[in-house]
Amino acid sequence: MKIKIYISLILVFILNFFIVNAIDSVTDALIEGQTKTYTIDGKTYEVTPNFIDSDEAQYIVNGRVTKKLKAGDTYNISEDIVIGVINILYQDYAGGIHSTTFALTQIERCGNSICGEGETCSSCQQDCGCVSGYACQSEQCIQVVFCGDNKCGPEETCEKDNCCYGRTVDLNSDRYYCGSCGNVCITNQDCISGICKFPEYCGDDACNSNENCGTCAEDCACAKNTRCELNKCVTYCGNGICESNEKGICKADCKWCGDSSCNGNEDYKKCPQDCERPIICSDKICDNNENCCIDCGCDIGYECISNSCVLAYECISNSDCGGNEVCINNKCVLVAQNTIKEGQNVLQVVIKWFFGLFRR
Repeated sequence: MKIKIYISLILVFILNFFIVNAIDSVTDALIEGQTKTYTIDGKTYEVTPNFIDSDEAQYIVNGRVTKKLKAGDTYNISEDIVIGVINILYQDYAGGIHSTTFALTQIERCGNSICGEGETCSSCQQDCGCVSGYACQSEQCIQVVFCGDNKCGPEETCEKDNCCYGRTVDLNSDRYYCGSCGNVCITNQDCISGICKFPEYCGDDACNSNENCGTCAEDCACAKNTRCELNKCVTYCGNGICESNEKGICKADCKWCGDSSCNGNEDYKKCPQDCERPIICSDKICDNNENCCIDCGCDIGYECISNSCVLAYECISNSDCGGNEVCINNKCVLVAQNTIKEGQNVLQVVIKWFFGLFRR
C-alpha cells in the first residue's frame, strides 16, 4: 500500500512539473458526473468525470472520451491540450462521493510562433528556425562560415582567409603557420613570404635581395667578363667580348672592319666592305647624285667648261636670242624691226631674207 502511495506521489510530482512548464493551465476538482466549462487561450473546454474508481478516472472533454487514467497520467485532447490526473478520491461505502482533481493544460506546440521549452531548430524549425547566416547543427543554431568570406569562424580552416583551426593567422610571417596551416618552421628558421628560411646573412651562399656585388661580393660575385661598378655587374672594354654598345668604340674587344658598320678611323680605302666609296669628281666614274660634268658630261648643246655645263653655241633656238634676233647656224642674227610686218612670224621673215641674198 505504501509503495502504491509513493508511486502516486512521484507521478503527481511529474505532472505538477509538466503543469508549471505549460503555456496555460487550469486545475480543478469535480465529482463523478459533474460538468464544468473552462476557457484556455480563448477556447472553451467542457469537462465531465464520467467514471471514477479507486485508482482510475475517465473524462469526457468536449465530447471526447479519454481512456482510464491513473494519478499522474495524461491524455492528449488535441494537439496542444492535455488533461492530467492529479488525485483520485474514492469513498468506498454506500452514498460515498467519488471525486478527482485534474489539470487541463495547454502545452507548447510547433507552429505557434513561439520557440518554447523542449522545442529546437531540429524538432520545430517553424518556431525555432535559425536566422540568416546560421544553420541548425546538433539542435543548435551555429553561425555559417565558408572559405573566402574574409571571416574566420570557430574551428574553421581556410588558408584563403588566413584562418587555421578557428584562429586568424599571418601565413606570410607566422613560423607556426608558414604558408599553410600546420606548416611549422624548424628551429632557427623564420617565415619569410610564406616560406621557412634561415636568416639571411652575407656568406650564406645566396645573393639575397638586400645584397649586391658591392655589399657582399662573397654571395653576389660578378660573372666572368663583367666587373662590379657602383654596386652593379657591368661589361667593360677589354673583357674580350664585343658587346653591342662597344662596336666602333672598343677596339680591344671588337674587330672593326667587317662588322657592317663604318666606325672609328675606317674609310673606303682601309675597309671597303664596311665603308662606302666616296664621290670624287674627275675620277671618271659618274656616281649617283654626283654633280660633276667632268665625270657625268652635259646635256646636248652644252659643253663642260671649268666643271660647269655651258652652251656650246651662241644659240640653239630663237629663244636663246634677243627680241629682234633669230638663231641661224647657232648664231643670233639681228633682223631689222621694220622688216617684220604685222601677222608675219619670225620664220617667214628669215626665209624671205635668206632668198633675198641670192638675188643680189
